[in-house]
Amino acid sequence: MQKRFVLRWLPTAAALIAFPFSLVAQGTEPAQITGEVTDQTGAPISGVQVVIVNQSTGFQSGALTQANGRYLVVGLRPGGPYRIEARMIGYGLEALDNVILEAGGTFEANFSLGTEAIALDALEVFSTRAIERKTPVAFTDMPKVQIQNQLGSRDLPMVLSDHSPCPRHSRQRYSNPEPRR
Repeated sequence: MQKRFVLRWLPTAAALIAFPFSLVAQGTEPAQITGEVTDQTGAPISGVQVVIVNQSTGFQSGALTQANGRYLVVGLRPGGPYRIEARMIGYGLEALDNVILEAGGTFEANFSLGTEAIALDALEVFSTRAIERKTPVAFTDMPKVQIQNQLGSRDLPMVLSDHSPCPRHSRQRYSNPEPRR
């Protein structure tokens, strides 16, 4: 009689024990966010930084858009609320707040970024001068006026490489027609 009782209630007990675990497992299945980022004309933008922030925990995740303007962020905890931001230099910031993610679900967030001009008033480089014989590297002392006159539309590294005292770092070494031996 006792054996029959155990066999009769064993499947029911097993189901009752397993049921709460199946509910927990459903709630922990990660969610994902996908979408496309375009400009005002509808053309996809590559290299846009998409940042996802869980506003409850502060956890951050993100991705960069591909050449087709699409992005995908996987492995996000269900729930939220989340804030999704799309930003890139030269474009304005676009954001979507209070996004709630479902377990195992995919949320699509598309953005259209408008251009935004960013201008610098001036760029000033600060440094200390190298002291002869106390600095273990070769250096060239160039006055500020010479740098300003030669910089024009050239990159600063190009200006500096033209005046490098070390042939290894100078562009002039490439103009030598004699082959190395």
